[in-house]
Amino acid sequence: MSALAQPLPREMVLVVDDDPEIVTFLATLLELEGIESQVATSAAAALEKLRHGLPNLVLLDIAMPDRDGLDLCRELKKEKFFVLIL
Repeated sequence: MSALAQPLPREMVLVVDDDPEIVTFLATLLELEGIESQVATSAAAALEKLRHGLPNLVLLDIAMPDRDGLDLCRELKKEKFFVLIL
């Protein structure tokens, strides 16, 4: 993943799940706690967001239709991310 961008200057969480309701719910919870978030509803969309700035934390769904979440997790861990699997 050498095409990833540099870390974002503020605290940011990337929420990745193929269910739009779940990402909206989690993003709302984070916002209520004063934490900024971005959402992605596919592994491909998550990778695209990561190319524009690295979050402090990625909340990642395991079962996504376009790519297995565990496979994506392994790739992210190579880049020294802290990943919480939902």
